[in-house]
Amino acid sequence: MDDYLKDHIRFLKFVKGVDSIDANRLAKAAEAQKYFDAAENFYRASQTIYYNLNKEGSEEKELGMINVFNVNHSFAIELYLKCLICIEKGEVKGKNRNHLLFKLYSVLSTSTQERIKHLYNESSLKLQHATVFLVNPNEDDFVEILKEIDTPFEIFRYYFEKGVELPIYKLNNAVSCIRAVIFEVEELIHQKYAALF
Repeated sequence: MDDYLKDHIRFLKFVKGVDSIDANRLAKAAEAQKYFDAAENFYRASQTIYYNLNKEGSEEKELGMINVFNVNHSFAIELYLKCLICIEKGEVKGKNRNHLLFKLYSVLSTSTQERIKHLYNESSLKLQHATVFLVNPNEDDFVEILKEIDTPFEIFRYYFEKGVELPIYKLNNAVSCIRAVIFEVEELIHQKYAALF
């Protein structure tokens, strides 16, 4: 048992008074927690960049920070999806170790996919982008959005080599829906974050 898992068990015993949890479930939750924590860091970084980009008089846009924002945001989505894969399957391995958002989403159980889509489609915020880099996006369909932004983590890292103008994505709603499903399906992660905030 690694130190991370031991710390998680101590945390649950101390904060929630949990004494007995299925060892397999706890191991899955601990592995998922690693992905969730990393995703939260990239998501918070993207939010900080977004805030700075939208400050009045900001010159960050000219410095390529929009692409840095997109990389952090899309990588957060990737890590949140991998968190869900860990919850359902125990670990991310083999073909699931990639950066393809739609492919990762497709690995999830049908019920998890449907729950994310339902939350997204019920919410009022939709994907928007500022350029015509992509043609006729279907902003109301979560699956189409994932297909549209399938590889931004790879694309945005090397935008300077391609010499193309790239779109600006606003993915807060997609992130919020995926995070909500994580909290619904893995109570142990939800408990940890509820205790912290």
